[in-house]
Amino acid sequence: MTKSKSLATDFNFKGKLVTAVFKKYDRVKYLKLATEQQVYWIKVAKSIREDIAPIVSPEAELIVRGTKKQKLKTGKVEYKADYIELVASSNHSNGQIIVPEVSNLSSPENKVKAKAKVLVCKKSSCWKKGGREVCQVLENICHDRSIEVKTTGCLKQCKKGPNLVMLPDKTRYSRVKPQQIPSLVEKHLLVT
Repeated sequence: MTKSKSLATDFNFKGKLVTAVFKKYDRVKYLKLATEQQVYWIKVAKSIREDIAPIVSPEAELIVRGTKKQKLKTGKVEYKADYIELVASSNHSNGQIIVPEVSNLSSPENKVKAKAKVLVCKKSSCWKKGGREVCQVLENICHDRSIEVKTTGCLKQCKKGPNLVMLPDKTRYSRVKPQQIPSLVEKHLLVT
């Protein structure tokens, strides 16, 4: 019989994101999450690092689930997240989507990148998972900035819908929420 060197249990936290540590290619490696009890450093599982990059913005409220390991010899505790979700604030009000403000979006000195365009998957799977709302928010934000929002056919990520591609960077995003759109526009389409 072998002795275990650590004790593993599940955790489920809800709190505000303090900061995120990114690995190359916009992949989140660690989150610093402030809950009502304390502040935690949480490692993000490799399988979800790319998918959560769009939702990590300072002060975002998150639900984080995963495994907590405590080393029996040292007592050190490590947290590893395998599920992260943005807590839905009041995004719908009388059928309209309320877009959170991002300071750089409204700033007149920011210019649109050359050939800035957003491709949004309009296949039924993505549309049913919130693609319609994402497209509506994109059109509201991009209308005044002469950024083209184009609906396309399948982007081959149906299970991870809604999906979009930010051009000219050719950056793909899956499981996009309407409240993530301002930060994505700021990151990929505006010259700051």
